[in-house]
Amino acid sequence: MHRLLRSEALSRLPISIRRFAIPAANGSPDDLAHLLDLVVDDEHRYTQCLPVLYANLDPDRIPDEEHLNANAVKCANFVLDSLADLEYAPKSTWPELWPRVWAWIAFFEAYSECLAEPLTRPHVRFDLLRFVRTFDDDDTTKEDINRTAGWRTLVMQAWLMILESEDSLEHYVFPDLCRAVGDMEITTEEEFEEVLDGAQGPNNLGCVVVQTIERLLVTNRPYISDSGLSFLTLILLFLENLGQHKTISPALMHNGGASVFTAAAGICHEVDHEYDRSAVQQKAVLLCLNALSSMLSCHSAMRDALASGLLHSILYCATFSPDKRLPSEMRGLEQILTRTLPGSTVFQTVLAELDTQLQGVRNTLESPSFQRCWMYKDWLKFMAFADDRIAFMKHVQSKDFVSSKACDNMECGVIRPKAEFKRCSHCQQVYYCCSDCQKLDWRAGGHRETCRSIPIFASKNKNLGMRNLHFMRQLLHRDLTEHRYSENSPLVASIRLRVLRNLAQTSESDPFVTVMDYGFPDGPILYMEAISWMEDFWSMSYPVYWEEHIARMTRSHGRMELHVMIIPEGFMFPGRWGPRTRHLMFPQRSQRPTLHESVRHLLKSGGSNVQKADIQQLLTVHDSIVRIH
Repeated sequence: MHRLLRSEALSRLPISIRRFAIPAANGSPDDLAHLLDLVVDDEHRYTQCLPVLYANLDPDRIPDEEHLNANAVKCANFVLDSLADLEYAPKSTWPELWPRVWAWIAFFEAYSECLAEPLTRPHVRFDLLRFVRTFDDDDTTKEDINRTAGWRTLVMQAWLMILESEDSLEHYVFPDLCRAVGDMEITTEEEFEEVLDGAQGPNNLGCVVVQTIERLLVTNRPYISDSGLSFLTLILLFLENLGQHKTISPALMHNGGASVFTAAAGICHEVDHEYDRSAVQQKAVLLCLNALSSMLSCHSAMRDALASGLLHSILYCATFSPDKRLPSEMRGLEQILTRTLPGSTVFQTVLAELDTQLQGVRNTLESPSFQRCWMYKDWLKFMAFADDRIAFMKHVQSKDFVSSKACDNMECGVIRPKAEFKRCSHCQQVYYCCSDCQKLDWRAGGHRETCRSIPIFASKNKNLGMRNLHFMRQLLHRDLTEHRYSENSPLVASIRLRVLRNLAQTSESDPFVTVMDYGFPDGPILYMEAISWMEDFWSMSYPVYWEEHIARMTRSHGRMELHVMIIPEGFMFPGRWGPRTRHLMFPQRSQRPTLHESVRHLLKSGGSNVQKADIQQLLTVHDSIVRIH
């Protein structure tokens, strides 16, 4: 025990004080009240009386529920009030004071509805924030607090109470709250559950964080105040320490986090011309981008972030050197710039917003200082990528563009403008050139059995929207055509060639499928694979109606290929090479037998003599064949 907390020290007090100190240490509330009045303004005497306060916080004195009116409760109330700012308690005593302070705070919280006035402490959660803020000034006590089970729950409950108050940012313990959450360590699953428990679940936690940041951004100045910047940084550090992106990022996005965090990054880099605070601003912007990074691979979040000024915040980061920042601080920025932004250009809704936002930053490329910065090559690469996709989007949207369709009666080979077809009135997913083809497909083509199930699978991609699906279909068709005739794009990887040869010779029922994977930063990757492999690894996780597509392909007399488009769509988490992906099936129809049929025939007849180059040569055959998706 620390020497200043030992009861023997009371013997050195003058009799005028000792006569109250001894009974007060033994639990007399009247003597304790009198003692505190005597020493409240005398630092030396107050410090000498610390053994009295320490004794009255003894956890052994905490009563059970049948003795809640005990004098011990009154005395603990007096002591907690007296120690509120630890003004006269030396730091060396704090590690021993904290466990006792916490024990009584936990008691008052647990029995808050059972204690009668004046024993109750209605704001005991706020008391905790004040104690944590003060104790945090001592590293040893700070570590002890973070090892204490349960305190995180009360801090989160206090956050909820503050947010419900009329003017939460002016609440007297709001600065203490920000300090507490900013320094909070969350390293175990149990500690994470404490946070969720106090916040009443992940979605409510996301709501609390987003609402608090929103309120911090409300200012009548073009830049955030020093205190606001400090509070924002502490909340962002809390999210950084919280980790658990798989739980928290969806909750943040659901509550509008993409727009709010982007707006926060934007206001953080606005300059206060009175003095330089660039180091703090840079850290806040990078923390905002870290919080954004895991949700921006969701197309709706990327669109919202772009509309809120994401590009300006990224370009702001070009003004400082990454060598002076920790790798963990740069993680979000680098991920967004090199992977997420390029990957999001498969979405027409994102491209439309990107086209608008790029108009305000294009002149940045002309700046000599930007051309010398660390970001220039990555930004140039992204711009080339974006401009290509935007130009193609405008081509698809132009009046001159005609979308073609093939009749979904596999016995029919008609290919013509989509507007000339009629859809099945029930599933709304299949098209016919005439009523005779519709009747034939219903009777003998299998649509009678699949008409009800097709919309179920189609609905799983409903959140993409028809505009995105239409654009993706056209983008796949364009990219597939370009990649097929590229010498740098082997259709079959060497490690898979033997497998495909064996399948071609032994399994007529295992067709091939072309895969175009858009999850790579340098552009899509094209390869051919066996459907059995695709089904074994992916069919349980992705909404592709394999049975229907395979059945239609089988009835197509070799004129239909199956093409899978893999797009990045979902939350991107640290430790993964990329975000979750969504698989979309866009079959290709041809006027003549398809490439897949030619490859299968070559592998079947040529056996082990077939090489990759032989397969590549097939790509140049029948250039004039009409092919549509």
